[in-house]
Amino acid sequence: MAREGEQTMAAPPRPADPNWPIFHARPRAHWINDPCGPIVVDGRCHLFFQYNPFGAAWGNMHWGHLSSHDLVHWRQEPIALVQRPDGPDRDGVFTGCVVMDGPTPTALYTGIRPEVQCIATASPDLRAWTQETAPILLDHPPGMTLTGFRDPQVFADSNGGWEMVLGAGLEHGLGAVLLYRSMTLRDWTFEGVLYQTPHAVETDATCECPDLFQLGGRDVLLYSRARACVALLGERHDARFTVARVMRLSHGVGYAVKTMLDDQGRRVAWEWLTETRPETAYVAAGWAGVMSLPRVLTLTADGSVHVAPHPAIDALEGDTVERAGDVFSLPVGASATRAFRLRLHADLAQPGSVRLESDRLLFALTLAPSAEGCTLTCGDTRVTLDTQTALALDVLVDGSVVEVFTDGGLCVAERFYADTTTACRVSLRGGCTDARARMVLMTSASQPTTIAGGPG
Repeated sequence: MAREGEQTMAAPPRPADPNWPIFHARPRAHWINDPCGPIVVDGRCHLFFQYNPFGAAWGNMHWGHLSSHDLVHWRQEPIALVQRPDGPDRDGVFTGCVVMDGPTPTALYTGIRPEVQCIATASPDLRAWTQETAPILLDHPPGMTLTGFRDPQVFADSNGGWEMVLGAGLEHGLGAVLLYRSMTLRDWTFEGVLYQTPHAVETDATCECPDLFQLGGRDVLLYSRARACVALLGERHDARFTVARVMRLSHGVGYAVKTMLDDQGRRVAWEWLTETRPETAYVAAGWAGVMSLPRVLTLTADGSVHVAPHPAIDALEGDTVERAGDVFSLPVGASATRAFRLRLHADLAQPGSVRLESDRLLFALTLAPSAEGCTLTCGDTRVTLDTQTALALDVLVDGSVVEVFTDGGLCVAERFYADTTTACRVSLRGGCTDARARMVLMTSASQPTTIAGGPG
C-alpha cells in the first residue's frame, strides 16, 4: 500500500495512453535515460536519473529524483542536480553515483564539454542539493588520449578512503575502465587502467556507467557499450581486473545499468529501457524512457550472474485472470493499461508461443526447442537458452514494456507499441498450450506525483 505522499496515479500522462507503464518507475512526463546513484538512506531508496524537465526529447540533462520506501511505490522528488550557466555542468549533468560521506549524501557526476568530474552534497533527506563550483577531476591520465571520460562510480575502500571507476574511450575504437583513489572525494590519484576492451567498435567506444562489486565471493565489473550491458567476472588485483568470464547482463533494449545494495544486502540493478518508436512519436506522447523493474543479481554455481525480478514486485500483484482453454482474457478496464504478470512452465516438447492480441497481434514470445537448446524470441531479441527439457518463464507486461525472466537467470526487455484500447487476450499456442500457467493483473506502482521544487 502506498504511504502518504505516494498517491496512486494509475492514469497515463494523456487519457487512454495504452503505451504508458503503470508499475515501472519514471516521472510523470518528459525524457529520461540513465539511472544514477541508486542508494538506500534511512530505509528509503533514492533513484536518480538523467532527465530533461523541458520536453520528451534528449537534451537539457538534469538529475531527476524518485524515492521509495519499498522499491515499488515511488514519489517524484524535486530535481536534484541542474545545469548551471557558469558551472562545469552548464551543458549537461551526466551520469554518476551517490555515496554517504559520513552523514552527508554526496553525488559525483560528469559535466560535459569538456567532460570533467563534479561533486555535489545534499541535505539529509536528499531533497536539497548544493553543487560545488570547481570540478574534482579535470585532466586525463598522463600520456593517454581519451575520446570519453565520464560516469564516475565511487565506493569506500578498506583503508578509510575511496576508489573510483571511470568510463573511458581510447583511440582506435577501444574502451577502458580507469581506476582512481582518494581520501577526501575531492583529490583523486590515477592508479591505472583497470580493464581495456579487446575489441574495437565503430560507434562511441567508451565503457559507460562502470560498476565494480563482489557477488558471491567473485569480483564483478559491469559496463555498458555498443547498446549492451556487459558483465565481467574475474579477480581484481590492485589496479588490474583479470577476466575469467564475459556475459551479457541482459538482452534487448536495456542500457546503462546501475546497482546498489538493498536493506537485505541484495545486489539490486536497474537499467534504462530505451524507446524503439520514432522520436516524433514519443515527443507527441510527451514522455520517453522508463526504468526497468528492480532486479536481484546473484552468482550461480557455474559462475554466471543470475538475474531475477526483485521480490518486492510481488506486492503489486492484483486479481487473478482465469484461463479459458488456452486463452486469458483481460478485463476491458485492464486492457487500456496492459499490465499483467504471466508465470509459465513449459516442457519444450515442441515449438510454442505466447501471443498478446486484440483485434490484431500486438506482441509474441516464441520458444523453439532444438538439439542446441531452446531459442527464445521476444520482439526483436533472440537468445538461445541452455535447456532442452523444461523452462519456467516470468513475463511482465506493462503498457509498452515487456520484461521476461527465465529460471536460468536470463533477462530480456523489449518494447512494443499499440495505440488500441480494445479488449486484449493472451493466447498460448503450440507447445505452450499444455504449459502450467498463471496470470495476475498488476496494480499501479503509485506513479510519482510532482513535489514542489522542480518542473513536472
